[in-house]
Amino acid sequence: MIGQSFAIIILILVMSLMFLRSGKRTGAVFALPLISVPLFHLLAYAVYRPLMGGVISIVGFHVAMDAAGLWCGILSSLILSRAIGLKKLRYTYFAGCTAFSSALAAAYIFMYHL
Repeated sequence: MIGQSFAIIILILVMSLMFLRSGKRTGAVFALPLISVPLFHLLAYAVYRPLMGGVISIVGFHVAMDAAGLWCGILSSLILSRAIGLKKLRYTYFAGCTAFSSALAAAYIFMYHL
């Protein structure tokens, strides 16, 4: 899932750059919480061997990092949603970000159980 994580991050960054090129800075910023789950998943691969070695199982560490990425994404989208003036749009943005991050984290976590 390393390649898929890189692909997701690149696609979201390209989407943010397209928002920036069209002059919509807020759109670019509001897309960034979607990167947290794949970023934490890649970070788990980078951190496990040098720091954790054999202290805990690799599966448990990856699941914990994916859950941390999910909570980081939900928290950052909650903080960013506070800047949206319309209540309905705020809830829609938060629900969309939460659904995307939750589905991605679930896919990463269930990957270890197959």
